[in-house]
Amino acid sequence: EDPMGYLEYAVRCVETKSYGSLGLGILINDKTMKKNQQQFDNLVASFPFGIVGINIWPLFVNSMPMLKWGAFPGYTASGQGSIGNANLYRKPEKAILTAPFSYLPRKSVEVMSPRKAGLLFSRMTKYKLKPNLTTQAALFAAVLLGI
Repeated sequence: EDPMGYLEYAVRCVETKSYGSLGLGILINDKTMKKNQQQFDNLVASFPFGIVGINIWPLFVNSMPMLKWGAFPGYTASGQGSIGNANLYRKPEKAILTAPFSYLPRKSVEVMSPRKAGLLFSRMTKYKLKPNLTTQAALFAAVLLGI
């Protein structure tokens, strides 16, 4: 009955019973999030994880050099320091990615065949090494169409 209470309890369980503070993924429908927006925002801000993905795979932050990628400051179980932060923000704590509950690419990265995973990560590597429209289009084709 209390989705925000459940979310807080679930994340606190993960925080105390799992090892590391690198990333946290939350799946929440848009209606519930809007209804509880202020409380949801406060909860997300309080979570000690370096990457928070809301309805999106947290590791997508690795393909966005403007955002911080690393463990939450002071939590060393997942390592120390961070990469990214191309805008040079002072002491960023976390990166938060948000997507609608039913966005298209989620379906394509939840369960992948080894062929598709190899294609996707090969294209992601090429895009990271040489970011331009061609490598970006090839990456999107791999994510969305599997080609």
